[in-house]
Amino acid sequence: MSTLAFTGDMAQLQQAIAESHDLVIRRSTVLEALNLRTGERVLEVGCGGGYYAREVAQFVGRADRVCAIDISPDQITAARARCADMAWVECREGDIAAPPYGDAEFDAIFAVQVLEYLPDLDAGLRQIHRCCGPAGGLASWRRIGVRRCGIRRMRCGCSGCWPHGRRIPRAGICQPS
Repeated sequence: MSTLAFTGDMAQLQQAIAESHDLVIRRSTVLEALNLRTGERVLEVGCGGGYYAREVAQFVGRADRVCAIDISPDQITAARARCADMAWVECREGDIAAPPYGDAEFDAIFAVQVLEYLPDLDAGLRQIHRCCGPAGGLASWRRIGVRRCGIRRMRCGCSGCWPHGRRIPRAGICQPS
């Protein structure tokens, strides 16, 4: 579990920043990279106040579900409030180190400025791989940009295609060439 938690005043500050112009643009960039389709099952890791979860839910529609986890109870409260009118969105406390989901439960998983804070990135990547279906993909945003790789594509030479690519072979997602 990360020790980075947004509660109280920090949660309110983070939510105010999430509404800024730059982060609205960033959400558009991330959503474009995800290339979501109606009916896809999506997990957001580190959902904060639920801004992405709400927009993702609009993309995939009521056909399936959107799940969002965060380690901060205050952020989950805000995310639930933001998505309250969308019954197919589930926001809950959770940690990617031990996600409360089964194997291959999602078609797409994404994290925005989250993975770099994990104390054990390899374990987090293994859990993401476990939760993502065989045709699924992972998108991760860091300060330098966003990348999306399908799990199958990751298995064949992923080291340059994703910001954390050098860690993926150790996590068991793909084999080094």
